[in-house]
Amino acid sequence: MITKASLPTNDPSDEELLSGGRRSIRSQARGVLIKVLAINFVAVAGTILVTPFDKLGGQFDEKGFITYVSVIQLLMLSYYGYKVFRERAKSIKHPWQSSITIWAMVSVGFFFLALDDFIAIHEGIDIMIHSIGSFQETGLSDRIDDLIVGLYGLIAIGLLAMYRRELKKYRHAFPYVIAGFTMLFLMVGVDVLTNRDDILLTFLSREVTDNIMGWVFILEESLKLLSEAVLIVAVYSCYQQAKQLTQNSETLRPE
Repeated sequence: MITKASLPTNDPSDEELLSGGRRSIRSQARGVLIKVLAINFVAVAGTILVTPFDKLGGQFDEKGFITYVSVIQLLMLSYYGYKVFRERAKSIKHPWQSSITIWAMVSVGFFFLALDDFIAIHEGIDIMIHSIGSFQETGLSDRIDDLIVGLYGLIAIGLLAMYRRELKKYRHAFPYVIAGFTMLFLMVGVDVLTNRDDILLTFLSREVTDNIMGWVFILEESLKLLSEAVLIVAVYSCYQQAKQLTQNSETLRPE
């Protein structure tokens, strides 16, 4: 009889057994990428086309249509992070004491981001800091909420580095993860740069600055959606590979 204690936790032959499966996963990932990018393009382009210009900013702001698209994508990321954890836990004796805990953190983290996107938690923190500090809002302090989003990204990178032992199994997803974080930090950079017009006015004329400020929210929110889209591909492909890891561990169990 095979007990749960005898289940393998890190079989050294995983890499060899998964080499063929990874090719299939990469192919699936490309298909998912095309689909999510198409959905995001339709969401953004459709919103621009059907919304009167004077109301367009509202559709890209909190509680606008684009926010709801973002929340849905973040919930999808949370769901697939949970699915990876459940799948990996099947072949681990004490999952909460192992490196697969990172997937539970991924799930909870993206759920928090969905909640933040929906009710603007980071902006509430910004307001609270100004209230507690009792100081007047300045160009620098007004960008605290933007920097908080950047801090989320840095915390995520730190956790990924801490749990790299588990994540090395999913090297095929690294390009998507890198692309996702790159677009996230580009979004933060755009947000910091254009939170007010003070920085742009240092280098550009009023007319050019006003033109940029009138459209830049589309770039900012598009970068956010694209970041989420490629991360969906990354976590989805990790889930597919987690299923293969489970299948291989069951195949290698002694009779």
